[in-house]
Amino acid sequence: MKQRFGLRNPVKGHLMGTPISWKKLFALLVLLCTAPLHGCFSGNSEKSAESFYQDGLNALDEKRTQDALHFFNQAIKKDPGHAMAHYQSGCLYAKSNQAERAEKAFNLALRYNPELIEARKRLARLYYQTGAYEKALPVYRELINRQGETPETLHVLSQLLFHLGYVRKARDLMENAVKTHPENIDIRISLAGIYEKAGYYTLARETLEQLQHDFPDKSRPYVALTRFHTREGHLEQGERVVKEALSKGLTDLRLYQALFEIEHRQKNYRAALKHLRNAVDSSPDDPTRLRLLGDYLLFLKMYDQARETYEQTASNGRLSNQVKKRIAQLLIAQKKYNEALEYIEALIAASPRNPETHLLLGILWLRQGKTDRAKEALLKALTLDPESAESRYYYGLTLLKEQKYELALPQILRAVERRPHSLRGHMALAYVYFETDQLQPALEELGQILLAQPSHLQALNLRARVHLRLKNYEAAAADYRHMMEQDQSSPAIRIGLAETYRLQGRLDDALMEFEQVLNSHSDSLAALKKIISIYVAKKEYEKAVDLCNRYLKRSPENLEISLTKAAILDKQKKYKMAKNVLKALIDEYPESDRPLIMLAGMQVRLQEYKAALNDYQKAIQKNPKQLKARMQIAKIHEIQGAFDQAIDAYEAVLRIDGSYGPAINNLAYLYANRSENLDRALSLAEKAHALIPTRPAVKDTLGWAYLKKGALFLAKKYLGEAVQEKPQVALFRYHLGIAFFQAEDFLEARKMFEKAIRSGLAEKEANDAKNLLNQMEPVTS
Repeated sequence: MKQRFGLRNPVKGHLMGTPISWKKLFALLVLLCTAPLHGCFSGNSEKSAESFYQDGLNALDEKRTQDALHFFNQAIKKDPGHAMAHYQSGCLYAKSNQAERAEKAFNLALRYNPELIEARKRLARLYYQTGAYEKALPVYRELINRQGETPETLHVLSQLLFHLGYVRKARDLMENAVKTHPENIDIRISLAGIYEKAGYYTLARETLEQLQHDFPDKSRPYVALTRFHTREGHLEQGERVVKEALSKGLTDLRLYQALFEIEHRQKNYRAALKHLRNAVDSSPDDPTRLRLLGDYLLFLKMYDQARETYEQTASNGRLSNQVKKRIAQLLIAQKKYNEALEYIEALIAASPRNPETHLLLGILWLRQGKTDRAKEALLKALTLDPESAESRYYYGLTLLKEQKYELALPQILRAVERRPHSLRGHMALAYVYFETDQLQPALEELGQILLAQPSHLQALNLRARVHLRLKNYEAAAADYRHMMEQDQSSPAIRIGLAETYRLQGRLDDALMEFEQVLNSHSDSLAALKKIISIYVAKKEYEKAVDLCNRYLKRSPENLEISLTKAAILDKQKKYKMAKNVLKALIDEYPESDRPLIMLAGMQVRLQEYKAALNDYQKAIQKNPKQLKARMQIAKIHEIQGAFDQAIDAYEAVLRIDGSYGPAINNLAYLYANRSENLDRALSLAEKAHALIPTRPAVKDTLGWAYLKKGALFLAKKYLGEAVQEKPQVALFRYHLGIAFFQAEDFLEARKMFEKAIRSGLAEKEANDAKNLLNQMEPVTS
């Protein structure tokens, strides 16, 4: 076992006159304690704590981080003053983003061993990384007191002062440090960083240029100046600086890395790959660079080369767990799911408490569409590492796939809190807000994404959809045009722009855009249907039918366009021709219920109820769960006054889907209107209102059911809301008039009845209203 920093009480002694190391003595003691002798007291808490601590170090060597944490915690239980166990557990907590636990562990390590510099450094770094600058400042000052000034501590101290608003102090600190250490490159680079953050860009550039001049044979100044130009967007200047360094024979791999970043920013991916390969060639034994190269090849979808690169990192012919994870990710990207599963299962078998492998398994199941298995794996990952932003993000995605938006929201919110700069996290959050109709928060999330990446197509697309829903048509059109500038070949984007024009009423502009899509993508059914809908809106029916015929000549098997043609003929009142098209489709597509549904709908409009009932029944035979057909059968029975049959039809719908709001509402109204089964009527009406609370017809049904049950106050409340929202509906006014009549508010009842009659109240209700008007005493205004 390798010797480690911080092992407490190293022991050397003599046994039988022979020197013996601490490790050998420890092994001998363990052997003696486990032998069947009574001379060793196994309950010694100090030794047991140290044993657990050593087990933890061994687990760390084998990268079994969860096991290591368990052993360190056991050591702490045995010996709460074991500073190194607190320190190591703090490191593991920090690595898994459990900041509060890490802070507590490091503070305990320092309580029991104030000289533990590494714990102080890690605590200071933790505070700095989590933005706890007020806490970090005294810790860094104490570090300087204990070990003197170092470039790292001076740099971080200046950053802390800057973040806390002491810009002048931060600048003075680094300027004095430069005077004290003029030959220290790191300190001068830190000073340039302070200038840059404070907005003194010229000073920052001049400082770095002077540094380059003072150290022409060192690569660090060139790298720092290049990265400054890159941050400022001056990519050509940055490229010139790197090439100057390379021309002087400097071969620091960071120079190639800088060139790689510049080319990647310019989307010159092949050139970027070349520079990254050069960086790897300059340090062929660096596994980190090899993995970076493999990751970039994976990004470029050069899967075979990526796998070959990952396998180059193997030592002694064996792949490390880290490389196995990378290869599993690559296989998932290639959709080689079975092979990926083998790698992941091997990783889980080797380290069952590693949250990353369970996360990887969850991603695999998610890609395969096996949402339940994905959730199980991701919940396991979250159990092992509750603070994992990745696991929360992907678990949120499983809920999104199930359209459980309210459940997905807190998961994705927590993921974004953990990783506030994650664009995909903000994207998922924006999508949840969009789906839950929280449009302003959706725009805010999308704005953050586009601020960081102005050409993010997915964010622009969703923002355009949000603008459309808000009826901000010009803003939506601007987003679509921006997307078209980046990806002119995408028909979906042009269709979005065309649809925006259509919603604005700019039908000719919309038609031109849709036609461009159809010219470049002749099989675009979406564009074809939109063009047809515009022709219909402009009442250019012959053009619409002609377009259908031209498409069907090329693709005669397309049911969708054939149904569209029948709908156009129906719109033209060419019923015979429409029926002939639909009857031919019924014969041609015997497995489909759609032609039957359309034909029956036409027959209802023509009051051919017997034929319509017959065709709806045929549709149900093809598809027993066809709710639309069952709903229409119920409505036909209502029209014909066959209310018992209508009730039976609605009850049949609810046996298939007990939460289908329209059927629940209509059944409640039938029961209430007939003054029968009133308890069930009210229960159904309340359920319908809970499912679809914004529909005036549902409010009318609920008010009518309350009225039948004698609850006048609630009846007037809901009936009044229905009238307020749909004042043109005569039946709603009639119902409210009945409520006022029963409350003996005859003035309001008279107003409601008279307006209902003038609005075209049906004959039966109109006669009832007139009878009630006659019963009331004349009221003068």
